[in-house]
Amino acid sequence: DRLAVRNEALRLAVTNARDKAALMAGALGAELGEVLHINEQAVNVPRPVFRMEAAAMAKADGAEPVPEAYASGEVEVRAVVQVTFALQ
Repeated sequence: DRLAVRNEALRLAVTNARDKAALMAGALGAELGEVLHINEQAVNVPRPVFRMEAAAMAKADGAEPVPEAYASGEVEVRAVVQVTFALQ
């Protein structure tokens, strides 16, 4: 389901943020401390144009009616987080 996929993307984003921060801290001879701040950043995903909206836009432009079309495919799910850690 969508929520499970979204939550998994968010979990992976947080894990990735921690791993990258640990790598950078290690390069400085430090270790990660506690999380000071965490924020999920909005990701703008283009909204599909629905059939009625497309037909209304086409009519306003004087174009031919928009035929119904459905296509299978993949949906990309993204999660972007910003995490601030203390260093030890």
